[in-house]
Amino acid sequence: PAQSAETPSVDLQAPSVDTRAGPPRGTWYPAKARRQNVEGQLLVDFALDSAGSPKDAKVVPSDHPQMLESAAIGFVKRLRFRM
Repeated sequence: PAQSAETPSVDLQAPSVDTRAGPPRGTWYPAKARRQNVEGQLLVDFALDSAGSPKDAKVVPSDHPQMLESAAIGFVKRLRFRM
């Protein structure tokens, strides 16, 4: 008789932001944008390393103020996730 290979189970639960340390420290909203009341929504694409730290963060192209891009990337890079 043919043997059936058992498929290993994989936990595909989404990681969550580790809030135990609080929000990332430091001012992350650009002062110039704050003074000029510039607001926008950005989508940041990133991967997580095995320790739960973001890597390869980049802003997804869209219609948003350019001056917010580096602040958004910096904010995401300071987040930590529970795996």
